[in-house]
Amino acid sequence: FATSTTSNGILGGLAGANADCQTLAAAAILSDPDSYVAILSSSTVHAVDRVHIKGPVFNTNGALVGHPERFWAALVNAVNYDEAGTLIATDKVTWTGTGAYGQKDSTTCTNWTDGTAGVSGRDGKTDVSTSAWLTDVGATCDTLRRFYCISQ
Repeated sequence: FATSTTSNGILGGLAGANADCQTLAAAAILSDPDSYVAILSSSTVHAVDRVHIKGPVFNTNGALVGHPERFWAALVNAVNYDEAGTLIATDKVTWTGTGAYGQKDSTTCTNWTDGTAGVSGRDGKTDVSTSAWLTDVGATCDTLRRFYCISQ
């Protein structure tokens, strides 16, 4: 899912973003909320190395999003629902810090701890199924964005 909430680049690092995913999943009464992690890279950690895709991925509305062998490059359907299963109609951009194949990008809002205009973060789009779901143009870290969460 893409988070229902938005934040500047201060996500509390990868651990803070993971905790936010788990809190949102628990509030939405999703099964095994403690298994949720943020689909984010840091300057030293690739998302593909920390997010383990075990089988087909479905969104919170029940539609197939992706298959493990192609998940990072392109999706079957966009990740355009939040944790409650609500279609994301506005604010369709997410923080990722991630390239098209799940690799780290150099723009991560100082490892998700900086919310100022002086630094940048890579972002993606919730309404596409191409590699732009993970890697689009980026923004300054004072910009409000959602981020993706996934159960592992």
